[in-house]
Amino acid sequence: IQIRRQIVREVHRLFADRLSEREAVGELRTLRSIPSGFVDFASNDYLSIASNGTLLSAARKKLDDFSDQACGATGSRLISGDSPLIAEFEEYLSNFYKSESAIVFPTGYMANLGIIGALGTIEEIQFYYDEQIHASVRDGFRLSKRRAIKFRHNDLHHLEDLLKRTQKIPIIYVESVYSMDGDRACLLEISQLAKRYHAQIIVDEAHSGGIFGPNGQGACYEAEIPKELLLAQVFGLGKAHGCQGGVIACSQVFKNFIVNFSRPFIYSTGPSVPMLLTAWASFELVANAHNERASLQRIIRCFHTSANSTQSISWFTNNTPIQYCRFQSTTLLRAAAMNAQESHMYVVPIFSPTVSHSLERLRITLHSHNTEEEVKNLVDLLSAGELLK
Repeated sequence: IQIRRQIVREVHRLFADRLSEREAVGELRTLRSIPSGFVDFASNDYLSIASNGTLLSAARKKLDDFSDQACGATGSRLISGDSPLIAEFEEYLSNFYKSESAIVFPTGYMANLGIIGALGTIEEIQFYYDEQIHASVRDGFRLSKRRAIKFRHNDLHHLEDLLKRTQKIPIIYVESVYSMDGDRACLLEISQLAKRYHAQIIVDEAHSGGIFGPNGQGACYEAEIPKELLLAQVFGLGKAHGCQGGVIACSQVFKNFIVNFSRPFIYSTGPSVPMLLTAWASFELVANAHNERASLQRIIRCFHTSANSTQSISWFTNNTPIQYCRFQSTTLLRAAAMNAQESHMYVVPIFSPTVSHSLERLRITLHSHNTEEEVKNLVDLLSAGELLK
């Protein structure tokens, strides 16, 4: 017993030492919630569906309609966790995304891991990915132990140079909207390269689903990317959809491949009924959220106008809900975030290792529920101290 206690103390000491190291360089992460009454400039609730009560109300109605269903899935989908309800929802999703098929995952993160893990079993495939791709994709490559080749961010010439040299089947992995910078992938140009070099594309649409397309079907739908070039689209439902879950829109044969070779799918419990019905309710709301999408675009334009009026300040603006600004030091970055929060405006500084050193920033997300006055107040507050690069 004494030896066991010593081992436990030693393990805890190792934990504490690692945490102290991270705290010493200002990179310690802590959990936080948005305080009541603060203006939200940090969440991914772009269409305000999660926070305005409509989704909760719609989900409750659906739950009442399916009150005879078991709450939990009871097992993985290959054992006992599949159901006619899941099949019906996935058919709805394939119709929504105009894809041949669709498959549900617990999260968008798990969907990316699932795709890469399955494809990683095929030696004839070579992955190419944008250097700004989401951590879930990088983790997928790491866990699958497959060598993936990165290309410079949105650098089509670099990507083409790499594609010219490949001896395998190329698969290009990009985000339609990049989660930290907020800029968009050059989907049309990438699709042209894919056609020229017989490549397939996987697009993570976590930050474009619900926002782009006539009914929120995403950036690929809006850009009319040919389906034969799209191996898969990945949609995370924790952003504009305001709930939880991941969706892969794909062909039927690729869905079958995922079911047979994706370990995150095979060994995960199926979606619970509350999760499934909440997600379904969110899609119905998103499909009709035309006013919310228009309001969001108006707020984005307002932010650009306000930011561009500050001549001495350099902002990094996009036509997406994600904006950001950088500071001369992490000390000034922390001070700017604290000043905003003292004024009841909730913004979150982003530090390494989430982004590279020297690229720390104040990430600002805009929502349909934000007002022009709130946006102008935020820009004025951050510009007042002239702390930005």
